Amino acid sequence: MICVLPSDGAFEFDVFPAAAVNAGAQCSRSEGEYVEAWVVVRFVAATTLDEAFAQALGQLNNGLQSQVWGGRPSAADLAPPQGLPHYRIARYEASFGEDRRYLRLSMGEADGWYIQQIVSAPLGQAEQAEAQSGESWRRGLRAFADARAVPAVDERDRTR
Repeated sequence: MICVLPSDGAFEFDVFPAAAVNAGAQCSRSEGEYVEAWVVVRFVAATTLDEAFAQALGQLNNGLQSQVWGGRPSAADLAPPQGLPHYRIARYEASFGEDRRYLRLSMGEADGWYIQQIVSAPLGQAEQAEAQSGESWRRGLRAFADARAVPAVDERDRTR
C-alpha cells in the first residue's frame, strides 16, 4: 500500500489488528478541508467488486442526505484504463449539518484484494477535489495493480 504524506496537513496509517476478520490497512491524509482516505482489504467471505462497492456506498451514505454529484468526471477518470484492474467510482454531494460536501468513493479489485479511495471536500471545491482525487486514484490504482503483479512472499518460506 502506498500512502502519500502531505507536505502540509495531517496523516494517519493503521494496519488492521491480527484479530480482525479481514486483513488490511488504511491511511488517510488531509490538506485544508480536502480529506482523502485509502483502504486495502482482503475479505474472508467471497465477494465481487459490485457487491463490495454497493456495501461501501451504503456505508458512505448511511444517514446522509445525499444526491449524485452533477459535475464532470476528472480527466484521469475519463482516460482509457490502460491495463488497470476493474474499478467503480461514485460521486455525491451530501449534507453534514449545514455543510454541503463533495464525496467520492472509488474501488478496484485484483487477486481478491480490494482498494478503496474515499474523498471529501467542501462542495464549493468539488471540481478541484475531483481533479485531484482522479489523478490520485489513477496513481494509486496503478501502484496497487503493479504490487499485486508481484507475488507476496511469506517470510516463513524463506527459512525452509
